[in-house]
Parts: sequence; structure tokens; C-alpha cells
Amino acid sequence: VNLGVFICLQCSGVHRNLGVHISQVKSVKLDTWTDADIASMKGNAVAALEWEANLEAQDVPPSEDWMPSLREDFIRRKWSCGMYRVS
Repeated sequence: VNLGVFICLQCSGVHRNLGVHISQVKSVKLDTWTDADIASMKGNAVAALEWEANLEAQDVPPSEDWMPSLREDFIRRKWSCGMYRVS
């Protein structure tokens, strides 16, 4: 775990498809967590300061009622392309 954020079930599926070189997903309930994993959790607010620093008003993070294709597009722009990341 290098960033340590919580994501919803719908987003976790997209993250798993990005590949482990971009995103690694662990289940809170189904996976084993080491002390090091827990210590590396930065939290969503801290991660957003870096990864959503340049987020435009029209590019809001997905909500649970988003169409899967829109959710995937946003997640790819954010994590694969780093489009909203602080420079």
C-alpha cells in the first residue's frame, strides 16, 4: 500500500483493471492487512490534496449513480494520466 485510501466497490473494480503498476486494491474485509499496510494509510483527504489539486468544477469525482463508462473515464484520467495531480 503506497497511498492508502478507501474507495467504493464500483471504483475498486475499475482500479483492479488499471493494473498493479498503477493501482493495487485490498479489501477491508477479505484481505490480510499487515501493520505496515495500516501504517501506510494516508487517507482520502491527504490523497486528494495531491491527486485532485487541479480538479475542474465540471470534473467532479464519481458518485455511485454514475454510468460505469463515465466512472472508468474519470478514474483513468485521475490515476493513469495524472490529469488532476499537483504539478
